[in-house]
Amino acid sequence: MASLPIGRDWKMNVNSYYGSLFIDTIDVHNNITGRTRLVNEQEIKIFGAWDEATGKLSFIRQVAGNDVNQMQSFTGFLFNDGDGKTLVGTAQVYKGNTINGFNVGWYAHLQIIP
Repeated sequence: MASLPIGRDWKMNVNSYYGSLFIDTIDVHNNITGRTRLVNEQEIKIFGAWDEATGKLSFIRQVAGNDVNQMQSFTGFLFNDGDGKTLVGTAQVYKGNTINGFNVGWYAHLQIIP
């Protein structure tokens, strides 16, 4: 399985909202920290986990401070493609005071130039 590059600018698309995904750290327990910046948004911190064996990345975007009603939960899988690496998956988006969110698709691409 391909390893997850850190410290790079992944070009991200979340349900047609474009921006960047940055994976800043992966610790010895495979916890990740990073940030996203989508169009017309400030930078938002993320935290989650990386599973090297399956290529699965899971993370939370806390959109509005500590308000759990304004969070987004992402799950995606890494694969190598022709010119780099791509993460593809779904996100559960919660807005307002509801237990049920809705799903959207997302991907992030990292071009690697030899």
